[in-house]
Amino acid sequence: MTATPPLSSATRALEQLLAGFAEGHIAFGTLMRGLTLYPGWRTLSDGAGGVLTRETPEGTWLDLFLTESRAQQRLAQVAQDRALRDVAISGDVLANLDEGLAGVHVHPGQDLEVVIERRDEARLWAQSALVEAMLVQGRPLDLGMLREWRGWVVLLRQDANGQRQLTLTTDADGRPLAAVFTAEDCCDAFVARVPEGMRGDLVRQRMMGAQLFSQLVYLPVHGAAFNPAGPVPGRAYDKGWLEDVVRFAAVVN
Repeated sequence: MTATPPLSSATRALEQLLAGFAEGHIAFGTLMRGLTLYPGWRTLSDGAGGVLTRETPEGTWLDLFLTESRAQQRLAQVAQDRALRDVAISGDVLANLDEGLAGVHVHPGQDLEVVIERRDEARLWAQSALVEAMLVQGRPLDLGMLREWRGWVVLLRQDANGQRQLTLTTDADGRPLAAVFTAEDCCDAFVARVPEGMRGDLVRQRMMGAQLFSQLVYLPVHGAAFNPAGPVPGRAYDKGWLEDVVRFAAVVN
């Protein structure tokens, strides 16, 4: 009998995340970030290179397994009327969930089983995770995605003249920065730091990146602070970086 290889630290961490979500201790967004950025997913393939989805009365499902041994266990349970195998798959797939899918099933029929039915919400959280990784974690920047993504969140406040202004924060030197968020929980964390009496004036707005960055370069700010209050790591970029994002569009178009 072949010994099961030891689990990597990333696999163990995601097992804890799955268990915590099943027990109600982990938020859906936190789970989706972990699933999206996990490097070791396995799924079943039809042997011709295509990912095998599973049909049920409830719809079509994408099955994911944390390890090769879990995928092999599933293969042993499937009636094989055709050549099937397990293959590696990137968590990036969650950022592009097909409209025809009912959702994602992690470990169907096994322990740590989790069913993700909120396809559209899951896709948005997965996209947030990829954008956050680009901004902070060293993932290669895809300026096209930053511009085309429609999930950016900003906070607007109405000024004395009735005009809505973007909410600002400051850097360590006191210079003004536009506050920009990649997800609702990051916006929530920032609002929690605003004095309670001032929160009622804040209005959330989702924006497409092209519109957002084009506006940011004309604001009298030093740059932009992405997720300055957590819960994910934040990072500030100066005005020159924002101009690079806008300039990228001019080159492409």
